[in-house]
This record gives sequence, structure tokens and C-alpha cells, in this order.
Amino acid sequence: MDERRLSKSKVWVQILPLAFDPSDITHKRRIIMKSKNPYELRFEMFREAQKRAEQKYFEDMSDYRTTYQLAQEGRNVEILPKPIYPELENVFSEAYKIKQFVENKEH
Repeated sequence: MDERRLSKSKVWVQILPLAFDPSDITHKRRIIMKSKNPYELRFEMFREAQKRAEQKYFEDMSDYRTTYQLAQEGRNVEILPKPIYPELENVFSEAYKIKQFVENKEH
């Protein structure tokens, strides 16, 4: 695959080989997009929910470590409770909220 770098925006652009259509007389490249099946979409919602839960966990863990270190240095801070890694049921609950939002036509 050919990769080129745009100098102004500093973004990597990936040029993918596209399918050749013999009926296309000018031989231009065409963009072919594959639609996802319901299982792939559902898994994407699950992964997004998992990513959100893990991000919140790591942010809470960072806050916990900061307050713990400050307390060890003798500062007058309240140590936050140690966060618990998100359980699968919490991830499922978050995924269900995402699914409800996606299916809601009012938003």
C-alpha cells in the first residue's frame, strides 16, 4: 500500500488499491464500501462501550494514584477509593445505552 504524508495537516493518508471495473472505459478508480452485517455493528457498539468503561477506569485510577501520592507526601488530601475494573455487566449496560441512542429517531 502506498502511504503519503500531507505536509500541512500532518495526517497520514492511505491509498488503497481499488477494484477495476472492466465496464469503466476511462479506467478510473472506484471506491467500494462494504456494508456491515448486524453482528459486526453490534460488536462495534460493544467495543465502544468497553473502550468508554476502560477509559473511565484509567482516569479514576490516575486520580486515585495522584491523591495517594499526595497523601504519602504529607499533604492534607482525602484519598479517593480505589477504582474497580469494569465488569462485563457494566459494559453490556453501556452498550445497550448506545444501541438505544442509535435506534432512537428523535435525536
